[in-house]
Amino acid sequence: MKKLFLGIIERITRFFATPQTKQPLTLEEALKIGKVLLQHPKVKGGISEHIATRNPKLIPAEFAPKGNSTPKEGVITYFALDIMAWRSLSVTVLNQTSFKFI
Repeated sequence: MKKLFLGIIERITRFFATPQTKQPLTLEEALKIGKVLLQHPKVKGGISEHIATRNPKLIPAEFAPKGNSTPKEGVITYFALDIMAWRSLSVTVLNQTSFKFI
């Protein structure tokens, strides 16, 4: 199964650090910075894999968020660049989620 999610991409517990700060990043922080390869379980089984971001500079204008909606509690929303669509995942699956900068 894709080498068990690519070794759960070095495990979610080993978050990625920026070279400047050496501080670990959460998934939400990584999404705001740039593009990440994101893998997480689907609700109905299987694995969802996307090139994801929350960086407004990387999201095409026609898909840019409109207004200042309040984020849902317990949900991380991201833009999937590979399919040009908004997606979300529950924070309850973060321990089964992996990501890396691309």
